Amino acid sequence: MSTSVNFTRNSASEEITIYLGIPILGTGVLGGTLNIIVFMSLKTFRQSSCAFFLTIMSFVNIGQLLFSLLSRIMITGFDADWTDYSLVYCKFRNYFLQVCALTSYTCMCLATIDQFLATSLHVHWQKFFNIKKAYVLCILFFIIWILHGIPTLIWYNLSLLPTTGRLICTITNPVFDLYIAYGYLIILTGILPICITVLFGFLAYWNVRQIPYRTVPLVRRELDKQLTSMVLVQVVFNCFIILPYIICLFLVDTLDPNTPTYSENFIPFERTSAEFYWIGLISIGTPEKTFIINFDTGSTDLWVPSIQCLSTCENKAKYDSYSSYTSRANGATLRISYGDGSYVNGIFINDTVTIGNLSILNQAFAQANNISGFSSSTFDGVLGLAYPSIGTSGQIPIFYNMWQQGLIPDPIFSFYFNPNPNVYPGGELIFGGVDSTKYLDSITYVDVIIHAYWEFMMNSVQTNGKTICSNCRAILDTGTTLIVGPSNQIALLNYAIGGTYDHEIGLYTVDCYTRLLSDFPDVEFSIGNMTFKLSVLQYLLILKDSDNYICYTVFQGVNLRDNRGNLIWILGDYFLSRFYSIYNVNRNQIGLAKSISYSYSQIHPKSLFGNSSNKNYFQNIFQLFIYVIIFLIRNILFF
Repeated sequence: MSTSVNFTRNSASEEITIYLGIPILGTGVLGGTLNIIVFMSLKTFRQSSCAFFLTIMSFVNIGQLLFSLLSRIMITGFDADWTDYSLVYCKFRNYFLQVCALTSYTCMCLATIDQFLATSLHVHWQKFFNIKKAYVLCILFFIIWILHGIPTLIWYNLSLLPTTGRLICTITNPVFDLYIAYGYLIILTGILPICITVLFGFLAYWNVRQIPYRTVPLVRRELDKQLTSMVLVQVVFNCFIILPYIICLFLVDTLDPNTPTYSENFIPFERTSAEFYWIGLISIGTPEKTFIINFDTGSTDLWVPSIQCLSTCENKAKYDSYSSYTSRANGATLRISYGDGSYVNGIFINDTVTIGNLSILNQAFAQANNISGFSSSTFDGVLGLAYPSIGTSGQIPIFYNMWQQGLIPDPIFSFYFNPNPNVYPGGELIFGGVDSTKYLDSITYVDVIIHAYWEFMMNSVQTNGKTICSNCRAILDTGTTLIVGPSNQIALLNYAIGGTYDHEIGLYTVDCYTRLLSDFPDVEFSIGNMTFKLSVLQYLLILKDSDNYICYTVFQGVNLRDNRGNLIWILGDYFLSRFYSIYNVNRNQIGLAKSISYSYSQIHPKSLFGNSSNKNYFQNIFQLFIYVIIFLIRNILFF
């Protein structure tokens, strides 16, 4: 895939931070150091209060650069944010930067005011500032800003971000948060220093222009010109740096809170009655055409049937590019094969795709001309949500376009599936957030180890005291119904449960007539620092065959491999219907938590799991009684 496809806002931010931040850090520290050397080495500057203010400002700015910009480079460029792990560092970093920023702007303001007074026509104004007063003012304001920062030490704390499960350094007091947004950022470090420095800088420049017409010693005249030039350069530089930032802050902070910039997009799901998967709706084109879609984390591309797909696309909605005036030719081809042997061939085209209340412009997707293995499926097409690297032709996946077009606040999405087939909605997909009402307890996060499928390391799979696998690779796949694993490991798992392989079906059967529910062990998946359990009614398929019931486990043995050739487990819908799942593209993590529907038990016939034993007992007694009556009648008649 080309770099233009992979180039997202986050990668752009990283590139800018690294390639611009490092040179700015170097030049800033070097420039500040040279200023300090010049101001402290020349006697004329050492005796100037304006030069003293600029010297202190240079010291503070170097501290800011080393502490602020360097940490920003480490956070954005190298994902090393120590504020997320240390409460002390979280508080001290923000406190230190706040004191430094206010001290720097104060020194800048005092320097411009001093230079205006020093170049004034009034002699008594020229004597208003001196080096001793400069010392006193710097110490006084430094103490003020140290005391001013105490609330920062109190109300900056580590908080858990629910969308990512990550600790972040943030303000925990809403009143102080408002003060930082308006009082500190907009007024104290924005409007106030700009107004003071621009006003007095302009007046100082006006005074310096009058110097040739006044009787002023040559050395003093040159000193005033140099200091005024330095001050004006700082004023212009600060205006270019601060003004755009203040404008952005003002616009963001004054937006109507009832009209959010972003919206967490909610897609309701319906569970199919005959099959164990969930479907949702999308629309494509202008005017819109609605399609029933299977949202699949095990693939990347989006495809829907084309009007040119005939026999294999009966009873399915079909896309007609000529009927949409927002369609654009693409030309790339789609050839995709799925793990169950089905495949799709088609041609990519670009059009507007609408999911919920989000409209993704110029989205590439395939209009399928040839489909195999989907004729009996309830859905029309598939929307892939895996990484771009497993896409078939280098198209930007729909989720990445959502993020790039600014339609979602965070590059994450989350699934909730309800295993109860009698409720609607039967689940939901949220783009850009999570639904905290759909899971219990805390979220467990694990890193994605290969950015292709949503693949991670599973600590172990255990059942009945036996470890089936250790350090096994697994993927979360909403497009797979069962739980699939390497054949030898699945065989061990099913044998531990008491299963017998059915060669015709390709699944393992268990005796669910005479065995009690308590005889079946739980199956435990150790992921991260948590254990995710499935009980017997959560991992059995109960199917009716004529007048009898057959019970299969949902554990299927297939030797599937990831794109690097490693054997993998696939945790499909029978697993995901019990656990809420979160997919974080930015941090390359998967989150799992117990679903609110975890305890739902599928309805099973009363004759199963040992409940038929009493019935059989009475049937046998009744049959024996009939045999005795018949025997007696025959003997009496014979007699």
